[in-house]
Amino acid sequence: MINAAINYIGRANGVSLASRAKYFRRMDVLKIRRWLRDHGLNSHMTIEAFSTEIALKTPEGVVMQIRSGENCLGFFGGELNPDEKPVEGAQRELFEETGLWLEEDEFVPKEIYSHHHTYPSGDRVYYHTYRYVVSYPTVPLIEIDNESKGFVVVKHSMIKDHVDFLKKVLDTKIPSLISWERVFFYYLFLII
Repeated sequence: MINAAINYIGRANGVSLASRAKYFRRMDVLKIRRWLRDHGLNSHMTIEAFSTEIALKTPEGVVMQIRSGENCLGFFGGELNPDEKPVEGAQRELFEETGLWLEEDEFVPKEIYSHHHTYPSGDRVYYHTYRYVVSYPTVPLIEIDNESKGFVVVKHSMIKDHVDFLKKVLDTKIPSLISWERVFFYYLFLII
């Protein structure tokens, strides 16, 4: 079975959902990367995975995480555990990254979208991301974990101004701007 996995993945130069189901049923992305490295394969190759993103909406604005590994703003969330339902993963990730425990019915599904992500280490993942919005009556007290340097509240007016600007710029089809920017700000606009 190991030789079959090495041959299949080596030829494909990536770990698809189908190969995960066949060879890596109970492994998360980090465990798969270790397995690839231990078996002499490129541990940076693209791995397909499911994930969640949670936008925490308050009357003051959208609470966003300052990600420690990449020094950027991001939504709360992360990779789904094997056999975990998307809303369970969203609930778990929000708790791990903020200390907030919300009931499953408080997570409003918005969309599922797929995108490539390359980490500073060179690791590549092709995510299928379930996006949720949760509303909170005020900016909550957030417990910072090791994935965060802190958080910021992006005011609703700032989001609308950026979206209006990006719509104008992106509609002129300037090639230097990448599509995730459009998706990111469009998503912020949807949740307001």
